[in-house]
Amino acid sequence: MIDLAPEDEKVTRRFIKDIRVLQDFDLPPVMDKLPLIPSIIRGIKMSRYLRFLFILLKQKNETNFSLSRKFKNPFLREGIRLLFDDNEVNMLVFNFPMAVFDKKSAGYPIGGSLSWAKRLEEKFISLGGKMHYNTPVQKILTENDEVKGLLVRNHVTHPCDIVLSAADWNKTIFDYLDGKYINEKIQRLKDEKDFELYYSVLLVTFGLKKDYKEQPHFSRFPIEKKLESPCGTSWNRLETHFYHYDPTLAPKGQTVMACSFYTKNGTYWIDLRKNDRKKYREEKIKFTDAIQDLLEIRYPGIKEQIEMVDFSTPATILRYTNNWQGSAQGWLPGKNVFAPTPVKFTLPGLKNFYYASHWSRPGGGIPVAINMARDVTQLICKNHKMPFKTVRYE
Repeated sequence: MIDLAPEDEKVTRRFIKDIRVLQDFDLPPVMDKLPLIPSIIRGIKMSRYLRFLFILLKQKNETNFSLSRKFKNPFLREGIRLLFDDNEVNMLVFNFPMAVFDKKSAGYPIGGSLSWAKRLEEKFISLGGKMHYNTPVQKILTENDEVKGLLVRNHVTHPCDIVLSAADWNKTIFDYLDGKYINEKIQRLKDEKDFELYYSVLLVTFGLKKDYKEQPHFSRFPIEKKLESPCGTSWNRLETHFYHYDPTLAPKGQTVMACSFYTKNGTYWIDLRKNDRKKYREEKIKFTDAIQDLLEIRYPGIKEQIEMVDFSTPATILRYTNNWQGSAQGWLPGKNVFAPTPVKFTLPGLKNFYYASHWSRPGGGIPVAINMARDVTQLICKNHKMPFKTVRYE
């Protein structure tokens, strides 16, 4: 950045410093017995994070828009502003990942999310767990305000002592439990009065006969003609993600490339698939054809290299995950990245039920889900007077 814009050296170094200072801390703070120890001891253990608190207070109001205005160079000014595709988001959403990526403590799992999920499955089964695939839950069974089991496909019931849902928040509360155990805060979330839903995503993936290793793995660039979606969303830029660094996704000499687009109109695709499957397929083809034409301008000859096209719409996300309105994650963090969410580990008036997922904190994603899983497990252990022990997973 300094090479590109020496006139912005001062603001660039301050920007990098704000990222590197986060590397001095374990994020989030991990303490095995935190819920069980007295508050004074907890305070002593957390005292080293007072400096971290001051750092957060310093950075909490900085967004990509406000940061971009500090740069004189027009290229950097535009690049910083467009970090989130011209949406204003708190810079901590960017700084935290960059801090851990630089320390090599986070990154992309070779083999994609499937290989990562399989490792979790293997560990779960090795500990005595049992997986039931193709077994969608229909209801969480209750009796006298206490969970008693699950009702699944084909009227099969699974009695249990505890239900821990990591499923979609809206589906769990208002479908599996029929909205019986809510309060005013939960209803406000349902009505989207306190938080907006995270965007849904249109993900178009191409299988290519060429590996394109000469191209950077990720690019975002302006396009000559605006790309229009039938859902009413339009884009002036296109982003391409070449996965040529992952040899498991395509045969040697070939690769996979994806183009993704955020939209707040995911319900259009969901309703279209539900009400007019033929038009749904037609609109998908029209949209992917338009993308291929734009790609041909940027990468001449790429259309001839395309062997496979896959288009995941918000309807696809809903089908595979039940994520509310096809949201790609959970609640949108927005400017206030520290805004608390009323999504609690338990529900008012219901015994032996717990909830933890990426809906538990604005921003969502796998890191939030893992952190919430750990915290809810500690709570379950505490409530059942069991020691909470962790073992590093190699």
